[in-house]
Amino acid sequence: MWHELNGYVTLGMLYFCMALCALMTYVFLRGWYNSLKCARRIEDIPTSRIPSAAQGYVELIGRQYAPPDQTVEAPLTGTPCTWWRYRIQVQKRGLDGKKSLTTLEEGTSSTPILLKNRGGELLVDPDGAEVTPSITHRWRGRLASPPRPMDVRDHVRNGRYLYTEERMRVGEKLYVAGELQTFSGHRQGETFERAVADLLAQWKQDQGRLVERFDTDQDGRIDMAEWEAAREAARTEVAARMRRSEAEPEVDVVRKPENGEPFMLGGGGSQIDMARIYRSKAADALMVSIVFGAMLIYLIHLIP
Repeated sequence: MWHELNGYVTLGMLYFCMALCALMTYVFLRGWYNSLKCARRIEDIPTSRIPSAAQGYVELIGRQYAPPDQTVEAPLTGTPCTWWRYRIQVQKRGLDGKKSLTTLEEGTSSTPILLKNRGGELLVDPDGAEVTPSITHRWRGRLASPPRPMDVRDHVRNGRYLYTEERMRVGEKLYVAGELQTFSGHRQGETFERAVADLLAQWKQDQGRLVERFDTDQDGRIDMAEWEAAREAARTEVAARMRRSEAEPEVDVVRKPENGEPFMLGGGGSQIDMARIYRSKAADALMVSIVFGAMLIYLIHLIP
């Protein structure tokens, strides 16, 4: 077989294709493992009620809303939502005639989501989550930076630019699996002296402002007595800040686990729906990895 291909394929090209197939096999096997792990985690963990949810890894299902006094709108269409992700891509044709997409602009919402269920509510910090949105729109146009808000019905069939917007609706069901933590008004574990030191370090970053505020003898520098005055001012400010924060209510937040557990958000889905989605992803990834693995074995047999 190698002798038949020798006039068309160099040994270097063969090794390159083998390396590529090996890499893709690994990538999709890893995707299969991660998706299967998520599906099993969803099926195994019990769903909690917010008022009785314990600290740590939890699964919650409730209705989602924007945080109080905040409005969340998708960047491309301006549609009110609780979470969004968008991307603007341009289609280019290479020297070989093949078309490819290059991303020009993209973004993901980081605004917390208010989750309510069975007499309780908490915030969900979406940073780092694997999100399964309930709405996905894709359409084409002719502008790299189109005027906004856009209308998805203004679709141009042969437009060079591809717009993608994903959203989750206000008031629809939200599946959440992540780490539940409770935060008070001041930072967890923050001591008075540590807070004073942090504030002084912040002031020292702006030497001009520090000298202007505490240089009482106007010699252009801060001496020991003036530094002690700055320290006392920092103590007073931190004490006042902590008194204010102690009056603030505690806030429950679900966020990305620090121990590597899956952090998943699913718009409009139940526990069964989410498990089915991840098992489908696992099956697709396994199928693709088998294809690349078979190609790798075939290429290995071509080595002279």
